[in-house]
Amino acid sequence: FALKAVIFDLPPVIEHAKAYWNTSPERSAMVASGRVQFAAGDLFDATTVPAAEEGDIYVMRNIWHDWRDPDCIRIGRSVRAAIGDVRNVKLVILEASIDQYPRGSLLERFRVALDQIMFTAFRSKERDRIEFDALLRRCGFQLTEVRHLRASLVAVIAEPLSHWAQSPE
Repeated sequence: FALKAVIFDLPPVIEHAKAYWNTSPERSAMVASGRVQFAAGDLFDATTVPAAEEGDIYVMRNIWHDWRDPDCIRIGRSVRAAIGDVRNVKLVILEASIDQYPRGSLLERFRVALDQIMFTAFRSKERDRIEFDALLRRCGFQLTEVRHLRASLVAVIAEPLSHWAQSPE
């Protein structure tokens, strides 16, 4: 596949990522060819989030569960601002979801325990589909699908609302 990726994170993390990607010939070749690029910035600063091009997919893995709702809204709005009016762009959030396992199963109990840990340690939480939908709407996105993956994550897939106008919280 001719996929290209921009790895976006805080500046110290990007420096570490650049070093990692240059530790093997295969990864180095992807960087040299431009298939993998790096951008340093802050998800809370919309001006540093890489601007979208048609067909882009913004992928966020294990980020939203680290933050409280107001912070997730700020993060989502930063991404939405980077998308602007560009068409055919998606946001994919890869997270654990507290409603992805059958009631009473061992995995559901583990997910509930993780939710309690996230709340007590970080004042954040695991979310279900309804909570993702509500947060995404406040960020200017429409939840289109929640896809269960083979891993312990779900892919929460959203598209920008075309009639969105950012309003202060």
